[in-house]
Amino acid sequence: MDIESFYLILTLISACVTLSFGVCFFTLSIPKTYSLRGYSMARIVMAFAYITMGLLNIIDMYIRSGIDPVMNYNLTKIITLAISLFQAFLFTYTIITLINVQFCTRRKIIRELIPIVLFCVLSFIVLSEKPTRLFNIVFYSFVVYYAFSLVRYTILFVRNYKQYKKQGANFPKQESRMLRWVVIAFFLALAIGIMAFLTLFTSQLWVLLFTLVHIPFYIYFGIQFINYGLIFQKIRSIVAPNEETEPYVRTFHQIERALVKWKNEKHFIKQGIKIDQLAAEIGTNRTYLSNYFNTYQKKTFREWINELRIQDAKILLMKYPDTPVNEIGFQMGYTDKSNFGRQFVKITGLSPQAWREQENKSLKKS
Repeated sequence: MDIESFYLILTLISACVTLSFGVCFFTLSIPKTYSLRGYSMARIVMAFAYITMGLLNIIDMYIRSGIDPVMNYNLTKIITLAISLFQAFLFTYTIITLINVQFCTRRKIIRELIPIVLFCVLSFIVLSEKPTRLFNIVFYSFVVYYAFSLVRYTILFVRNYKQYKKQGANFPKQESRMLRWVVIAFFLALAIGIMAFLTLFTSQLWVLLFTLVHIPFYIYFGIQFINYGLIFQKIRSIVAPNEETEPYVRTFHQIERALVKWKNEKHFIKQGIKIDQLAAEIGTNRTYLSNYFNTYQKKTFREWINELRIQDAKILLMKYPDTPVNEIGFQMGYTDKSNFGRQFVKITGLSPQAWREQENKSLKKS
């Protein structure tokens, strides 16, 4: 059996493995709990990525012959890099989600997928261009992006794993060690990612070795990911230390009650508060919360936050007449004094100082 035939057999096995796990991930039953929302999202990402990799393998098998050698070579490079980009994204986000359930969000997933889809589209558009200069520009631009992504993903993982270790320091050793395999899994995935990078510039024999190595890893990681749901209850306090005890809030009435409590506790004066963070704190998601503000409050999240801050700022401006305006703004969560002034004028029609003077004059007259 020659190298080409052996490669096709391994590619077929890889396609079967990834497609099987992809279907399994789509049908995997996960409890609809707030703390497992990241894992549930990661399951969809894995299913999509596994199936995509399987389909790309099948495409690779059936179009390696019947086209001119130059296009065949370039097509192989496109498929290899596309699979590698998906793999790096897939395993990094999935592994980090296993140790930080709040890491994986819909926005992050879309942000990571855009350049991958862009590469695939552009590469296939310029594939048949002759000479191949334009193809090489597109291809090597994404080779650089892939190398940068491997470094960035490694930094992301190390940062989140350090946080996981810090949280696990106060828990029984048996629990804190239950996810140590993720370190091995990540660096194995990183090694495979580097191997995939090298296949872009090496011989067919190296490509064959890469295909042979990554199949058992996909099987191993898929099994470990499925088993995660079984051990989550034991490690919940480590990977989801800030889990809400309330049920997942969905109705406007439930959101309203949660926001009243959040507002009474003065959380709106936190600097840099964002709608995603507020949604996580009250046990809902960005979509439900945004719909609540637009439909029920008839205002945006940012407008709502600013109104709460300015309302409290008015109280402080009168209660502490000698306190500088800038200090009041800082206490209300504004790090930029000009932003505080703009928001105050937008809501009251006056600057903070002018409003304070006007109120003082009114009090003296009365």
